[in-house]
Amino acid sequence: MSVVLMLFVFVATGLCWKSHRLEICDDENSVDITAGTHLSGGVIYHDGVRYDQSEYYTDKRTGSDRGCVCLKGTCIRKCCPLGYGYNYKSKQCVKVYERFAPPVWDNYAYEMLKVNASDIFHYVPGKMNCTDSKTRIRIGQATKNFVLRVDGKLYIQIPESIPPWLVQTPDEYCIDTFVREDPTTGERTSSLDALICFADKVNNEQYVLRFTYLALIV
Repeated sequence: MSVVLMLFVFVATGLCWKSHRLEICDDENSVDITAGTHLSGGVIYHDGVRYDQSEYYTDKRTGSDRGCVCLKGTCIRKCCPLGYGYNYKSKQCVKVYERFAPPVWDNYAYEMLKVNASDIFHYVPGKMNCTDSKTRIRIGQATKNFVLRVDGKLYIQIPESIPPWLVQTPDEYCIDTFVREDPTTGERTSSLDALICFADKVNNEQYVLRFTYLALIV
């Protein structure tokens, strides 16, 4: 009986590991490494990162090699590729010249760390896809009290809510330099902001966040 039980636990654990691996290495959570240096044994070097054969896959639709970058370190989702910011009016990525350097905060002490985001995170470019039950909103329209934590999660303070915070994982947000152009003068301003996948209702009667109606759907 004990032998059968041990075998069952091993198989179940393996399935869970495989499911998690597939989940973090889909089209949204991988990067195109086709242009990297291809070495013997199927190894590919791309942007200073080594990918073994088990750490990338070939997209059957495009023929491109997709690196499972989130297996190599902590990922955060950037709304646009490096060198671009997000224009939330046109909902397009636009060229920017300032360096993308979001502040990074401690997970629990709520203090800013003296680190460069580019040194500790892998950037996965592109807006996330929200499920049917959630709406994509610009968080800066509702509150300025949000920080990027060192674990790659977005922490949002919401005093009016219970609990008074919201923690978003990289599949539920993208962060970037958001760009706004004055329609009259053409003057461009920018600020750090984020899009999040937001469930505006717990059920048909109760709102999760009281500031939902302030948020701009994007």
